[in-house]
Amino acid sequence: LFNKRNCANALKKFEEVLKLNPNDEDAKNKVDEIKPLLDKIQSLTNLINNIDNIISQNLPFSNPEKAKNYLNLAKEKLSKGNLKKFYEYIKLAELNASPDIDYIINLAKKYSSEAKQQYSNKNYDKAIELFNKAINEYEKVKSLALTKNNKELSNRATNNILNLKKSIFKILSNFYDNPCKALKLIGITGTNGKTSVSFFTKCLLDHFGVKTGYIGTLFYDIGVVFPSKETTPSLFTLFPLLKKLTKKNYQACVLEVSSHALHQDRILGLKFDVAAFTNLSRDHLDYHKGMEEHYQAKKKLFTCYLKSSGKAVIS
Repeated sequence: LFNKRNCANALKKFEEVLKLNPNDEDAKNKVDEIKPLLDKIQSLTNLINNIDNIISQNLPFSNPEKAKNYLNLAKEKLSKGNLKKFYEYIKLAELNASPDIDYIINLAKKYSSEAKQQYSNKNYDKAIELFNKAINEYEKVKSLALTKNNKELSNRATNNILNLKKSIFKILSNFYDNPCKALKLIGITGTNGKTSVSFFTKCLLDHFGVKTGYIGTLFYDIGVVFPSKETTPSLFTLFPLLKKLTKKNYQACVLEVSSHALHQDRILGLKFDVAAFTNLSRDHLDYHKGMEEHYQAKKKLFTCYLKSSGKAVIS
């Protein structure tokens, strides 16, 4: 029934019959029956072609391979006349070819809700996993909203991401017995000089009898020295390090805080007793979109991460 070639050939034959015998009622009925079917088949074919075209565009956050698989399944169901399954697979192909913002938002909300439930059940690992899934979905929403110049939606997604990251901070803080409360945290940012200033600060504090850890570009020093993987690690790496410092009765920790980490809110929730700024130059503009964005990232150390009672040191 849904084979276009057979329908077209059948229509042609019945039209030939009508030319020979215009009064053939059976042929007339068949023509009236087949023409709408051909129109329907053409509209479904156009739908398939449109989705095929979207897949070829490889849009942000799309999954072209998955979309193609669903599209092939849709074609198979159409050839067998199973329209219900056809539309089901077409919808899945479309979602994978061109992500729907509302669908992604609902998915993010679902993950967030499930994470809160896991947190209330004290399943912390699962809660963090789901919070991260929700963050990933809201990141997609943010990017897609920006491509559509929808600043309001982008801002809402950003706020949701920040709130979810704060939830992760809370879970990790509780899990590691709030190590930040037992340590004086000193954060140092700047395009140049932050490594030197951070290490000198750690050495000076040690010299004056204040046991101080160091986390930065050179290495991580928590009583044991080992290579650093990144200047400012994520909270998942940072909390175990701070916990080890408290176990060894350290009193302070100096952290190099990169503009990348600040821009990405990588350590959101952390509060510093002292925040220091060395300088700002044109490095890292391969990451930041300009000097203003670079400046605003570093400024966050003082506006978002410094305790209300903290001290700011500006070079």
